[in-house]
Amino acid sequence: MAIAFDNAGAIDSADNATSASGAYTMSSGANGILILRADDGSGTDTVTGGSYGAASLSKAAGISVTAGDGAKGSIWYCFAPPSGSNTLTLNRSGSSGKLFLRILSYIGASQISFPDNYGTNTGASGTSLTTFLTPSADNSWLLLFAEDQGGPASAGTGATARSASDNRRAFDNGGPISPPSSNSMQFTWSSSAASSAIILSLAPAVASGRRRTLMGVGT
Repeated sequence: MAIAFDNAGAIDSADNATSASGAYTMSSGANGILILRADDGSGTDTVTGGSYGAASLSKAAGISVTAGDGAKGSIWYCFAPPSGSNTLTLNRSGSSGKLFLRILSYIGASQISFPDNYGTNTGASGTSLTTFLTPSADNSWLLLFAEDQGGPASAGTGATARSASDNRRAFDNGGPISPPSSNSMQFTWSSSAASSAIILSLAPAVASGRRRTLMGVGT
């Protein structure tokens, strides 16, 4: 099953709040996934968990980046999130600064594991940041959660902007990569400043008939 873009959004907490919460809409397509980058303005990752409607969010293990403003970034996701408009909430134990969420959702995505691959990148100055990643699975998409301190982020080479214009913004590469190979995504901004990025590959769902064939040969 091919991956297709579903929706994107942004939710920011109030200053010094212990949660960020807002409405987000998912389509009813099969094999959906909701993915978000959470930047904790307390300067450490104090995010404890969250939910989308009645579904719990899971934290992607091992992924962490320090944003240009010192916020600590992490990735959270939900397989098969409920369709329609639901409340998305992320909670933290810290209570300084804001909690920033940048959100992407897709249909036709693998429900077995996430991410397929990932990487992080930071820049101390400049007006662009380019980040490379090689997916593992054929026909994967690349997603980029970007942040800079020099103005609204814009799509550069290899990137399609998905969430609204802001200095924290979500992008993807716009389509499948086949065969798997190293690809780059770039974002740009106006004034030289620190920046950060988390890049992820999203694998497509495996067709049920193909899965049974592989199981039959012991793969």
